[in-house]
Amino acid sequence: MCLRPRECFEKPFSQSCPRPSNDARTLDLGDFYGVFLVFFGGIRSALDEQTTDTQQTADTQQTADTQQTADTQQTADTQQIADTQQIADTQQIADTQQIADTQQTADTQQIADTQQTADTQQTLCRQQIVDTQQTADTQQIADTQQIADTQQIADTQQTADTQQIADTQQTANTQQTADTQQTADTQQTANTQQIADTQQIADTQQTADTQQIADTQQTADTQQIVETQQTLSR
Repeated sequence: MCLRPRECFEKPFSQSCPRPSNDARTLDLGDFYGVFLVFFGGIRSALDEQTTDTQQTADTQQTADTQQTADTQQTADTQQIADTQQIADTQQIADTQQIADTQQTADTQQIADTQQTADTQQTLCRQQIVDTQQTADTQQIADTQQIADTQQIADTQQTADTQQIADTQQTANTQQTADTQQTADTQQTANTQQIADTQQIADTQQTADTQQIADTQQTADTQQIVETQQTLSR
């Protein structure tokens, strides 16, 4: 067996790993590498095992503490809920009693108010009946007076309307007469104007004819003089 493995890789096989022999030799540091590795590996495993156990123990303790804290908290919460429920029940009972007392007081007050309202309503009804009767009498007197006044106003209005119709008819007749007279005057004026215009047109036409005849005569005389002059010139 080769006890120097490093030398086996550094030298040729025939030289580095000779055949085993039974000759004794001294030990060196390289012979203890394996022992050291096993020793330190065991120590490292023991330390890792101890660390794991310590961590597991700490985790177990923390879990137990957490569970105990949760149980304590749950117990405290349960106690607090029970106390709160008891306080709420006590408050509810007190509120119910107070509501019942308030309702009873309100019912008593409502009965008293209803009775007072009924009495007041009855008094108001009696007063309203008296007022209604008095108002009816007053209204009847006022209606009678209003009918008389209305009749008098109607008669006065009818008289005024008759007088207005007569005045309107007279005014219409007067206006018609004036319009007829104005129409006759306008027609006469128009006829006179038309006659004057016709006379003026006739005079103008006669003057134009006379002027045309005179111009024609003058032209003929001038032509004759020219011809005579030409004849004498020849």
